[in-house]
Formats: sequence, structure tokens, C-alpha cells
Amino acid sequence: MIILLFLVVNLFCDFPGNRFQFVVLKYKGEWRRNISGIKGILDLKSKDIFYYPFLFMTGRGDFSFNRDERENLKIYLERGGFLWVDSSGDSSFISSLEREFKLIFPQKKFLKIPKNSAIFYSFYLLPQVGGRIRVSDYLYGIDIGGRWAVVLSKNDFTGSWSIDNMGRWLYECVPDGEKQRWEGMKLTVNIIMYSLCGTYKLDKIHQPFIERKLR
Repeated sequence: MIILLFLVVNLFCDFPGNRFQFVVLKYKGEWRRNISGIKGILDLKSKDIFYYPFLFMTGRGDFSFNRDERENLKIYLERGGFLWVDSSGDSSFISSLEREFKLIFPQKKFLKIPKNSAIFYSFYLLPQVGGRIRVSDYLYGIDIGGRWAVVLSKNDFTGSWSIDNMGRWLYECVPDGEKQRWEGMKLTVNIIMYSLCGTYKLDKIHQPFIERKLR
């Protein structure tokens, strides 16, 4: 399932064992939404999250973290970790997320990520914000030290990845069908590459190449 999508990411690994692992956060809430087939699951309060540069979170409905979970996540993000949160436009889930991060980082809030961010250039150039549904044409994030340490998508990317036991897509992508699914897959790769490589693609040495590709 998702492993096939991320083969392109693992092409950048230099030696056996240095492989990207998709790790899902487990917390007190409906954390298992559309993640069947993913083996990498860690409890939010576990210290093992510090072994992984990329964490993924999804869910539905209202939820809350406890004090230990908030502190663990705060330290993880401040030390360079990255969290991608995917929602299906569920207002109660998003409200809970915003409330929890206001407790973790009182001076910060989710901001609209501009389209000139390195996220939109890290592998594919300017992919659209796809997913199973189209709630928003933007990603949202929390900036820590000049990087997007937390990224929030509202278009149900996890739903667009889901397949049945025969390898068939479980859900239609609306309104733009397979084009929308493909754009979401491209942006998925970009988000992962950004989490691993940061803003290097915005360095001046890359600008002439990017400008040529965009013409």
C-alpha cells in the first residue's frame, strides 16, 4: 500500500538499513482512521519517537493529549522532528488539534503554508493539494525555528491511499478523480522529502533548474 508510494523516497538512501519508515502516532482517540496495513505504530508518550524523523497522525472527532504526551511531542518537535497530521475536514478533530497545540506552543498557531515553500519543490514541482476530498487547496503548518515542523492537511490523504485486499482503491477521489489522487501522491512524496531534507531545494544553486522546469 503506502510502502509502494514511498519507494521513490528510499531511492535516496545510501546503504542497506537506512530506509524511510512511515510511523503512525497512537493516542487516546480514533487514531486508526484508514491506516490498515501500516506496521510502524508508536504510542505518543513513547521515547522511541525520537528515533524517527517523521511521524504521521490522523483521526476523527474530539480528542486530547495528556501532559506527558504534550511534553514528549514538544521536545520531539523542538529537536528537529516532523509531524504530518491528516484530517478529512472533520471540524471537531481540527479544533481539538488546534487546542492541543496551543497548549504545547502557546505563542504559535497553524498558518497557511505558502505555495513558494520548499514543501512544494522538494521533489515534484508545485503539486496540487490533492487527497480523497477537496476541503482546502492549502496545507497548514506550525513554524518552529524557520521550518514547518507540523503540517496539517484537510483533504483526507489517507483515504486516497487506501486499497482493499485485491489492491483496488477503496474510495473515489472527488471531484477530480484519479488526477486528484495522483496530485495527492506527489505531494505526499514532497512532504516526506521535506521532512528529511528541509529547505535545501530553495538554495540559490537550485533556482535556475526550478525556473526552467516551471516554464
